[in-house]
Amino acid sequence: MSRVIAVRQGPERRVIRAGMRGRVGPTITGATVAENGHLILTLEGGTEIDAGVIDRPWGTILGDITQQLDLMEQLGLKVDQSTYNTFVSQTNTALGDRYTKAESDGRYDVTGTASGAVSAHEAAPDPHPQYTTAAEAAASAPVQSVQGRTGDVAITKADVGLGSADNTGDMAKPVSTAQAAALALKVDVTDVLDQLESADATKPLSANQGRVLKELIDNIQTLLESDNINLDSLQEVVDFIEQNREDLQNLGISNIAGLQAALDSKAATNGDYVNLRARSTTAADVGLDQVDNTPDASKPVSSAQQAALDGKVGTDDSRLTNAREWTASTISQTEAEAGTATTRRAWTAQRVRQAVVAWWNSITSAFGRNFVASADAAAGRTALELGTFATANYSAAPFINVMPDSGRFAGKMNPLSLTAGSFVASGFFSAYNGSVQSSAGKFIFDNTTNGGSAGALTAVVSELIAAMGRSGFNARYGVEFYVSLITAGAGTATGHTGTDGVDRYLISNNGNRVIFGSATYGTFAAWCKVEDGTVAPRYDYYLNGVLTSRGTPLPVGFNHVRLVRSVVTGYEYAFPHLHATPGAKLYVACSAFFTGIVDVGLHTSPLPTINELSA
Repeated sequence: MSRVIAVRQGPERRVIRAGMRGRVGPTITGATVAENGHLILTLEGGTEIDAGVIDRPWGTILGDITQQLDLMEQLGLKVDQSTYNTFVSQTNTALGDRYTKAESDGRYDVTGTASGAVSAHEAAPDPHPQYTTAAEAAASAPVQSVQGRTGDVAITKADVGLGSADNTGDMAKPVSTAQAAALALKVDVTDVLDQLESADATKPLSANQGRVLKELIDNIQTLLESDNINLDSLQEVVDFIEQNREDLQNLGISNIAGLQAALDSKAATNGDYVNLRARSTTAADVGLDQVDNTPDASKPVSSAQQAALDGKVGTDDSRLTNAREWTASTISQTEAEAGTATTRRAWTAQRVRQAVVAWWNSITSAFGRNFVASADAAAGRTALELGTFATANYSAAPFINVMPDSGRFAGKMNPLSLTAGSFVASGFFSAYNGSVQSSAGKFIFDNTTNGGSAGALTAVVSELIAAMGRSGFNARYGVEFYVSLITAGAGTATGHTGTDGVDRYLISNNGNRVIFGSATYGTFAAWCKVEDGTVAPRYDYYLNGVLTSRGTPLPVGFNHVRLVRSVVTGYEYAFPHLHATPGAKLYVACSAFFTGIVDVGLHTSPLPTINELSA
C-alpha cells in the first residue's frame, strides 16, 4: 500500500504517492511540522514535500476506500459471505446423502449420477464395437503367429525356403552357367545348313547334304564319263517326288523327331493359391512348390533343356567337315583361252589368268593396251599425243575476275599493280538489312610483322595469311589487298533457316550486276571468317574444296568458300546469298566473281581482273 504525498515547489503543488519506485531522488535537507499537523520535508534545492498528518495511528486510511486501488484489487478476489454460506449448506446436504441412499452393486445410486449407465456398459457383450479388446482378440484371432513370429509380420522369399531364387518368370530367366557351358559345346540346328544353294560361308553343311552332294558329284561324274546326255536319272528323281508328294505334304508332329517330347515337357498353366495367414507358409503356398532354391546362374540343365540340347550337333562332331575334294579334270589352256566350252572343269589361278589375258587381247588394240599400261599422266599424254594442259589441274586455268578492284577492296585500280591505295567498299557487297562495310586491315608488301619494314599487319590479316599456308618470305612479300569487314544490321528481310535451325538474314547484295554467263552459271570465291554470330550460305557451296549442304554455318576461323549458281536471266540481286544473324561480323578477303563455272582451287592471293588501267 502506498501513501499520497503532496509536493510543493514554489507556487505550484503536485501529489505523488509515497513508496513509488524510481531513480534515486534529491537529499532531504530538513523536516518541520506545519500548524495543521502535517509533516513538511525540505529537499536540496528548496523543494518542500507535505508528508501528511503524523498524529494518526499507523495504517489509518485517509479518504474513501475506493481511492485505495491496491485494496480494491484484493477485495475483488474475495467471495461474498452469503454465497459462501449457500455453498457450505449444499455440501453438507450432499455428504448426508452419501450415508442415507440405498447401495446397488457396491455403489450409491445418487439421483443424477451415471451409476445405472455404468452397470449397463459392463453388462453389454460388446460395449465397444469400434475396436477389439485384448480378450476379443485372444478369443477369435484365426492366426496367432506366422513363421514363429507375432505382430506385423513381413514374409520374404527366405521365409519360404527360396532365399537364393531370383524373382524372374520362366520365359525371362537367363542362361545359367551350367546351361551356357552345355550350349557352348553345341551347334544350333538352325546353323547346320540342309541345302546346297546357300552362300553363307560361316555355317556347316549337314551330313545329309554331304550325302546328296556326293551323289550329285557321282552322277555328274557318271554323266561326264557316259555318252548318254538325256539326263534320264534326273527325271527319275522328279518322278519320285511327284509320286510321293502326298506323303511329303502330310508330315505331322509324330513324324518330326523330338517335337512331341519337347511339347510334353511344357509346364501346366493352372496353379493353387492358399491363405498364407492360416498356417506356416511354404513354397507351395506361393505357387513355387516345384522350384528348387538355387540362383538362376547355378541352375543345372533341365530335362527339357537336355532334350533340346540332344537335338543339337556337337562342334566336335566328326560329321561336320568342309573338306570336299573336287574330282573333275582340270581345264586345259586352250579351252580356258577360248572361253566357249560349257563342260564343267576344275580351274587353277594360272588358267584364270590365261583366260583373262586372252579375253582382253581379243577386245583391245595395241594402242589401247599401251595407253592403259601408261606409267603416269605424262606417258598417257605422250600415248594420246596431247599437250600438258590436257591433264593440268582445272584450277590453273586463267579465268578473269569481273570485280574491277580484283577483290582487293581498294577501288578501281590497275590489276597488275603490286601495291594498293586506300580502302574502298565494294559494290559487289552493297548494304542490305542495315549492314556496313569497313576495313579490317591491309596485307602490306614487305610488312614488319614478318621481318620487313613497311608496316605491321593487323591480327586479322596475320590470321588469314596463316590460314592460306603462307609463312616466312611468302608472308612478308606479296600483292597488297584489304580484308573487308561486313557487319550485319538488325534487318530481317530475305531470311533463311540453316541446318542448325537458326534463322539468318541476307547480309549484302551485288546491285544486280550481270554475273551469270556461260551456260547460265556464275561463281563466287573468297576467304571468309565469322565472329559475334553465324553466317551460312543459302545454297550448296564448297568449303575448303569440299561440297557442303546448303544452310550449313561457316566454321570458326578463316575458310575458303566457293559457290556456283545457275541463273537464266543473267543477274541475281542476292548472289552469293550469304545469310547472317543480326550483328554478326563477316570478314571477306581476296574475293572474286566469275561468269561460268570456275574452280580456282584454294587461292592464296587476289585473282586479277583486266580493264583499261591494265599496263
